[in-house]
Order: sequence, then structure tokens, then C-alpha cells
Amino acid sequence: MSEELLTVVLYTKNDALKFLRDKPHVGRVYPLTPDARVELIGNTDLPILDPLDYFNDYGHLRVVARVKRVETILYPLIYNEKDLSDAAKVTFRSMFHMLACEAFYIFYLIREVGPWLINYGNSWYRCDELTVAHKMLFSEISKGRWGLFSPPKIRTSLIQGPYRFLNRIILGFLNGKQCIWITENNYGMPELKKHLRKNDPSVYLLILSPLKISKRFFYRYFMRMLKIIFKKEKEIGIMILPSSVNPQILGILNNALNEIRDSIFDDVKEVISPFLASTIGYTESLTAYTNYYFEKVTSICYITDHLRWMEAAVCGEAAKKNNVRSILIAQGTNPYCTDAVSWYVYQALAHGLLVSSLADETVIQTPSSKVAAIKLMPGLKRRQFQPIMFGYKKIKKAKNKIRTIIHAGTYKPIAGRPWMYETSNEFVYGLQQLVMAINTLENTRMIIRIREASECSVSSLKKLLPITGNIELSTSGDLLDDLGCADLLISFSSTTIDEALYVRKPVGLFGGSMRYRYYPGSSIPPTVNERHAVYHLQKENLSTMLNAILDAHKN
Repeated sequence: MSEELLTVVLYTKNDALKFLRDKPHVGRVYPLTPDARVELIGNTDLPILDPLDYFNDYGHLRVVARVKRVETILYPLIYNEKDLSDAAKVTFRSMFHMLACEAFYIFYLIREVGPWLINYGNSWYRCDELTVAHKMLFSEISKGRWGLFSPPKIRTSLIQGPYRFLNRIILGFLNGKQCIWITENNYGMPELKKHLRKNDPSVYLLILSPLKISKRFFYRYFMRMLKIIFKKEKEIGIMILPSSVNPQILGILNNALNEIRDSIFDDVKEVISPFLASTIGYTESLTAYTNYYFEKVTSICYITDHLRWMEAAVCGEAAKKNNVRSILIAQGTNPYCTDAVSWYVYQALAHGLLVSSLADETVIQTPSSKVAAIKLMPGLKRRQFQPIMFGYKKIKKAKNKIRTIIHAGTYKPIAGRPWMYETSNEFVYGLQQLVMAINTLENTRMIIRIREASECSVSSLKKLLPITGNIELSTSGDLLDDLGCADLLISFSSTTIDEALYVRKPVGLFGGSMRYRYYPGSSIPPTVNERHAVYHLQKENLSTMLNAILDAHKN
């Protein structure tokens, strides 16, 4: 191919800025994310490719099919492995699924635009083979992306001695006292802790914490111990100390991964394997000491918002071994899935969030989650609870002079959850359609609730949306406060959908694709006498539907 057809592939904002500085000779530019695209607008005369032209709904299907084929081979091998703990196995399952989705996504995203120029190690490399381009790009992206999942370093040196001494003192103090294990302060855990302390002031709350080696942190841990003993504080962060790692883990994982016969996965196997080995090794290193603590403490139960991986899964296994009741409170999305593709990707999400082999019971908070839990794990005890524990509070409904729409969505970087979640590019495209439709409506505003995340920053979104005076970006505050003044919530896939329905707000399902619907709904414009809880919005009649919904639900 001629040099003019060379495509530079840009993932991050820094990739784009480096390209604009270095000006390598290429024929076209391919920004994989909104952050990269923003930097190019108005700064290059080269053709700018759109990822949505190369990865669409069919691309999502191909990723799901490929991941399913790989997992069908791999999971039986891992779950039958006697040298891995149960916590390590569920950690592997959750981690591998997301990594595999991301690896296949990158492949299908770039496969049709070669030859490729890639920023690898802060230098530009030309790739004429897709396998090389895929490996280099995935490796470079993973260096930043996996910071979210990277396990702490395993430290088994003598520095553990002082921590072991303090833990023995804490164990002695807890002897004979009733304790409840909980996960850290995620989602609704702070409110749940208040309830537990109010219900039984004598109970001690134990929170497992990873080991941190520093003089400052040791001092804080020491002072915390003194407050527990002398001031009778009832919330204790327990420092779990890792043991040495089984040297066979890398071999066990490599043997399993080698059974996968997939040419795309082969490109990135040597990138994924060390990460999985370190994560599984870290998980295994916590099991012995965590189990020791559960043996020594009088535990009433273990309450957690997930049992997907690492510390939370290790506690779940220790609870199971010591006959301590393990209660899983789902904090994630629990949609109503009717088609095979949606059901498969939902199963991957639900294991560890809604159901788990490490749980004794799961807390059911929506009708659809009850159906899903019965299908996925009929033998798991279910406890029904309403309203939603996480994300719920009483709200004050406000009467507005202007009709108000709240948009609250969640995209997944690198398509870590394909099909049932949007990519960042789909997320932006859907918002662009919404903003244009709302700009045609009278007496209507939209508040877009957005969090800083990789691939699409708040500043990028402001530049990519045709924002006018009736569009507001909200980066702080409480969603439920916004729902109090809302006439309609719009989302593609998010727990906010359930939160809106519980406070009796109508929901419009809409995004950068119509391939997936979180709940069944109506596609027909409502009237005052015929309304629905959920509406399926489409870009062809978006303005008409929004206007009809706002009018029909205004009272």
C-alpha cells in the first residue's frame, strides 16, 4: 500500500497531541475515543475516521460470540483446577471476561483501516500486519487501563511483623465479642453501617483492608488500634497480611490459556497472562491469613456489595469455610433480559454482583433481579427488599416551570461490557441526538449527569455536544436530588433506571444504538389516558416522543 493510505491510530488525548506535534506522514487519522477526537478538530486537514463506521452492533455481536467460545473452553479448566482457591477462580472469571471483551473489541475496531501507525512506548511504529498492530495497541492501552484493576504488590518481608503484633492485640480484644464483616465504604455501605450500629450497638464492624507499607500508615493503624481498645470504637479496619505466592500459578494459568485456539486471542495472550497471574497470585496470598482471622473471631455474618474478585471474594471463601453467613447485596444493574445475547452478557455481569457460589443468600431489590437470580442460581437463598438500598433516599418532588429531563448513563471504556453497555463513542453519539432533539422543544431543559472517566472527559463532552442554554452538564450533587425536579429520566443501561422507577419517574431508554433495551417499554407516544413507566425512544421520532411523554406525565 502507498504511504498516503497509512492510518495513525490514536487512543488517548496524549496520543493526539503527540501526533499534532510530531506530524508523522500519514494519509488519515483514526481517533478511537472522544478524548482523542476533540484534540484533532480544527487542528488537522487529514480525513478523520469515525469508530462508529467500523464497530457497530454487528461488532458487538462478534465480540460476544468470540468471548463465549473462549470461555466455554477455559472456565471448566479453571474451575476443575484443584490448586486454585474458590476466591481465585471467581476472580479469574470476572477479570478474564472483561479483558477478553476488550482484546476482541480492539481487534475489530482497527481491523479494516490498515496499515497502521501506532504510538508505542512514546515512539511511532508502522505496522503492516494486523496481528502486530493489535498486540502493540492493546499492550499500550493496557498500561493505563489496568491501573484500575492492578493488585497491590505482595510484600512478605519482615515489615509484616509489627502489623502481625497489632493484629494479635486486636484479636485478643475481640475475643468473645460479636462481629460483622463488611466491605469498604462503597455505594450504600455507609448507610448500612449506621443501621447496623443502631440496631445493635454492641456489634463490631470489621472491614478487610489491603496491606500498606509506610511509616505514616503504620502509625495511623497503631492509633486506630488504641481508639478501638480505649475509646471502644466499633468499626475496625483489619489489615490482612499476604503470604508467599504459589510459584505454580503462572504455569497453571498458561496451561489453561494455551488450550484456547483463537488467533485473535493469541495476539495478546502474553500481555494478558502476566496480569492474570499477578492478580490471581495476590488473591491466593490473602486466603490463609483471612481464614485465620475468621477462625479467631466470633462472626455473625459477612455483608458485601460484591463477590467478584480479590479481597471481597477472599472474605466470601473464608466465611464459607467457617460457616459464617455470607450476604450479597447487589449494587449493579439488574435488567430484564429476553434475548440470548443480552442474557449471556448479563450472566457475566451478574456473577459476583447478584449471585455467587460464595454467598449464602442474595438481597433481591427489583422484580427483574428476582427472575434473574432464580434462573442463574435457583438454590441460592433470596431475601427481597424494597426500596433499593443503594442509591435510595426520600426525595422532595419539586414543581418546575420548565420541563426537566435528566440523562444519566454509564458507558464502558474499551467495550469491557459489550452489547448491554455503550462504548464511549456510542455514548457521545446518543447524547448528540438527544441535544439536537431537545433544542427543538419549547420550555424544556436537560441535565446531563456525567462523571470523569477514561476515553471521554467532561471537557471533551462539552466540546462535542451542541450545548445551548437549555442543556446543563452536572458533575456533582446527588442523582436523587436531580430526580426530584425531573419529569423524565433517559438512560441506555444503568441502575439509575431502577432508581427513577422507584420514585415514580418515567424512563426513556435511548443511546447510541437501539440494539439493547434494559426493560420492556412502549414505542408509541403516550397520552394522558394511556401512559407507561418505560418508553423505547428512537432517533426517527425523538422530538415527538419526548414532547408527548413530558405532556402526558406533567401531573
